[in-house]
Amino acid sequence: MLYEIARKALEKEQRGEKVIKMNVGELPFEAEKEVKEEAIRSIREDKIRYIHPAGYRELREALGEKHKGKAENIVVQNGSKFSVYSILKIFLKRKALLISPYWTAYRKIIEDLGKGYEEVKLSIENEWKVDLEEFKEKIKGKDVVIINNPSNPLSISFKEEREMIEIAKDEGVLVVLDDAYRELSFENLKEREVEEGVVVLKTFSKAYAMSGWRIGYMLGEEETIEKIISYNQITISNVPIFVQKAALKALEKNKTKEIVEKCKEWMDYSYEKLREGEIEVVKGNAGFYLFPKVGVDSAKLSLRLIEKGVAVAPGIAFGNYKDYVRISICQERENLKEGLEKIIEEVELMRRD
Repeated sequence: MLYEIARKALEKEQRGEKVIKMNVGELPFEAEKEVKEEAIRSIREDKIRYIHPAGYRELREALGEKHKGKAENIVVQNGSKFSVYSILKIFLKRKALLISPYWTAYRKIIEDLGKGYEEVKLSIENEWKVDLEEFKEKIKGKDVVIINNPSNPLSISFKEEREMIEIAKDEGVLVVLDDAYRELSFENLKEREVEEGVVVLKTFSKAYAMSGWRIGYMLGEEETIEKIISYNQITISNVPIFVQKAALKALEKNKTKEIVEKCKEWMDYSYEKLREGEIEVVKGNAGFYLFPKVGVDSAKLSLRLIEKGVAVAPGIAFGNYKDYVRISICQERENLKEGLEKIIEEVELMRRD
């Protein structure tokens, strides 16, 4: 259903119809001018040949320094989605543990690999807090646990995150931290560092407004990174060098602070708007998403909304949350207001039916 809504939204756009795309996490503005110019310059200088599957050395060194490691702790990949696939392909032998609600791609990838998974299910009634006793029980016998915090479709406390990491490490379970949104946290978080038994997945899509460029990277122990580099050799070969050079320029420019300020503004506005519309929701602690309980069938709601020019992601895509929707709040204010008002209006109509 998630991808069906995405297709319908794109089809409407291709027909010239207006669609407020609150179903995808994509900023309403582009990468910096200097970032684009760096890619163009690289192409003009004929920097478009094969390079090492680990990635452009200067970019890896800069990223290693950022995380108080070295280039050998970094491998560059085609966005964090491919990083998720790579790590699960290599390290998932039996079952993974997911924190539910979860990004739908995790389940799809696990199923594609023919492996199994179990869930630790969170609830809005408990303010999305993790039951650590349940986590301790369910982590047993797993190969990998994926923790995405913050924030797709919601966030947990960083204290709970740390406790889960330690529990998993004690059980010898590989911890995969999907940090696509960490740099957009409203809290002042320190950078991740290389840690035994932990792999960190990062992307330039969100905090650097480079979603269509398809570049991310993985941070981990050298032995783990070497296995991913070998996998790159037989799959993607390498991320295009001009894209990597552009990413290095984005890293140098670093406009993340301004993006976080916008995300905080969007979050505060959206939270208050939904509450005014009598929709139950917990405020996020990082940019991009809210996961409100709408109290109606979210699949039907999503189909009704797309016909009115608003695309949202039905909660069923993130686990068994059929009366929830995920809303991407990173919109220009006019679109954000219109989209939220249409959601509230449609929810009210469905509640009356």
